Amino acid sequence: MTRHASSDRWVPPLAPPIESLLVAAVVLAIHLLAGISGAFLVGAVNDDGVYAVLGRAIAEGEGYRSLHLVGSPVQVKYPPGFPFVVSLYWRAGGSLEAVQRIAGLLHPGLVACAAGLLWWLGRTRLGVPRLGLAFLVVLPLVLEPAIEYYSIILSEPWLIIGWVGTLAAWLAAEERPPDRARLGLLVATGLLSAATVLLRTQGLFLLAALVVGLFARRYHMVERAAALLAALLPLAAWEWYHRALIAAGPLASFPDETPYTQWLAPGRGGGPWPLLAGLVRNTGAYATQLAPYYAPAGAVGAILVILLLVAAVVASVLALRRRPFLSTAALGSLAIVLLWPYAQARLLLPVLPLLGLSLGAAVAPLVAGWQARDRRLAGAACVVALGCVAVRQVAIRGDAITAFQELRSSRYHSPASILLVASRFVFHAAEWIDAHTAPADRIMTDNGSGIFLYTGRRTVPANPAESEIRTSVFAEPGRFLATRILRDSINWVFVGVPAPGILRDIDTIKQRCPGVLTWGGTAPGDPALVFRVVPDAACLGRLAGG
Repeated sequence: MTRHASSDRWVPPLAPPIESLLVAAVVLAIHLLAGISGAFLVGAVNDDGVYAVLGRAIAEGEGYRSLHLVGSPVQVKYPPGFPFVVSLYWRAGGSLEAVQRIAGLLHPGLVACAAGLLWWLGRTRLGVPRLGLAFLVVLPLVLEPAIEYYSIILSEPWLIIGWVGTLAAWLAAEERPPDRARLGLLVATGLLSAATVLLRTQGLFLLAALVVGLFARRYHMVERAAALLAALLPLAAWEWYHRALIAAGPLASFPDETPYTQWLAPGRGGGPWPLLAGLVRNTGAYATQLAPYYAPAGAVGAILVILLLVAAVVASVLALRRRPFLSTAALGSLAIVLLWPYAQARLLLPVLPLLGLSLGAAVAPLVAGWQARDRRLAGAACVVALGCVAVRQVAIRGDAITAFQELRSSRYHSPASILLVASRFVFHAAEWIDAHTAPADRIMTDNGSGIFLYTGRRTVPANPAESEIRTSVFAEPGRFLATRILRDSINWVFVGVPAPGILRDIDTIKQRCPGVLTWGGTAPGDPALVFRVVPDAACLGRLAGG
């Protein structure tokens, strides 16, 4: 009979499989009951719209192309796994609304399955106490931003289920003697890690974990070779095929339509310092973005987030020899997110349960050696913390909805608020564009993937996402907009995000090339900036640099 730690007496003792099913059911219920993804339009994040466009292109036989962009260029940034999955949604549903409904039901189910499997692994393989799992592993899966991001057409739920499945296969292999079953589990680990990378590039941390895990233990060379080949061959096959697609073209020339390797490359002469500066900047940004979800006082929440990240890093480093695969996966996943050239909460969210599991597994032996009173105090602290954080999610959700209704900004960095506002823009922009432009017109706009899905108009990004460690396309006033007008034959400019770069380009062209941009909205006081484009090739050519 299993003896439960005293800190676990806050929860009725049940068999781990039953507990895991209950955890999965609770997580699924929270996502389905608390989420408001039905109020979001596809394309509110833009990435979700791009995935929907790519999935439709594959389902309709158009190839791996960004149909929403002028010229329908080959997609070079996103890996193919999730777009292929979305193409199955299109085949099953047949319409954008059906695809959205499928994601809204299936993705929370994936997250719930991952939560249940994590609970089972934590209890049976890693010895993590229940309350530790609840706070460190399950809680990050039901934070307010997770509920919203994991219920729309984004790849995070598949990333989570991918790394959880890979971890489960690895831990099962660790427990086996050197036989055919272990070889099969190691091959499965390699295949699952490759599949996860093909679903989302962020999954590269699993390849690092696989290499470290294989060579930190005494595996046979055949086992190592088989696992590595299983991981690398699918990636090599896709790389070969993708290169052929790229060679055939056409390709887009926007900064956010470039391979991820270029996003991480500093500008000329930058060296490693921009990356290091970005790491510090991103750490602060993530602490600020996640702080409200853990504490009402921003500073307290930020400190708590940083302490949890630091504790997970230290614990993972100390546990590298004992848990090489888990520790390397945790450290690698965090490193990729913190070194990425911009910070966005949804990048860190899938990493938090992995970091929490690594932290819980590392400290579990220490907790087991505590006095009974200390374990009870730790359990009580976890219960209080869980309650407080749950209350925070409700408060933040309420403020997001109220802010949207009152046409004001939310007090928090809330995806619910951000997605509601973006959906409102996509709705009104698509309505106006559908009524005032021709099907063949080319529109420079924000949330272009959503505009295409709802209107069929080809688009050009007005505010392309950029790496913060490289020179901006708006560095020379007027050049970006002038270049796009000439190269893409834009008929309209419809700006929903009045960022400094595009506003300065508009002002520059209005001053230096009069008549190119004329007000195209119903009145100069419209909240969106709408301009009809009448090209002046000579003048725009000078601004574009010849």
